[in-house]
Amino acid sequence: MQGTPLQQGQITAHGVFYGAVVNNQFQPLEPPNTLAITGGTAAYSTARGQITQQPTPPNQPTGTEVWLLDLPVTVTDFGLRLVG
Repeated sequence: MQGTPLQQGQITAHGVFYGAVVNNQFQPLEPPNTLAITGGTAAYSTARGQITQQPTPPNQPTGTEVWLLDLPVTVTDFGLRLVG
């Protein structure tokens, strides 16, 4: 992605959402949902890690979701090289 250290591509995650539909809206059960990162496209085809649903901060628009991406990266993932 131009102007950032991120490369173009998408992350793929798989798992089960535990919750219930209340008033036509999905309500997650505690603890928060956690999904496995199982790959992706382009630069992220070998990505592994997890993504965890977080509480939505107050005063956010309806439908806003916050997810914590736990994806190990190495220096070479950003096109950098250590010199030592």
